[in-house]
Formats: sequence, C-alpha cells, structure tokens
Amino acid sequence: MKKLLHYLQATVLQLLFNLLSATYKIKNSTPFLFFLHLKNTIIGALYSEKV
Repeated sequence: MKKLLHYLQATVLQLLFNLLSATYKIKNSTPFLFFLHLKNTIIGALYSEKV
C-alpha cells in the first residue's frame, strides 16, 4: 500500500511537471499544440499506470 501511494505521488508530480513545461511552451506555440501535448501527457500517464 505504501509503495502504491509513493508511486501515485510520483505520477502526480510528473504530471504537474509536464503541465508546467507545457504551459511554458505555449508562449512559443499555438494553443492547438498545447492541447495536443496535454492529451498525450494524460494518455501517457494512464498507460504507464496500467503497465
């Protein structure tokens, strides 16, 4: 159980980091690319949880 909580915490931190870097990148790109990146980040996180 403790291991699972630690894993979830790491996943959330990774998501937050990806979100921050994505928001930083949005200043240099179009909103469409931002949402595409966001979608890929979420899908990637969900996929890595199943593996």
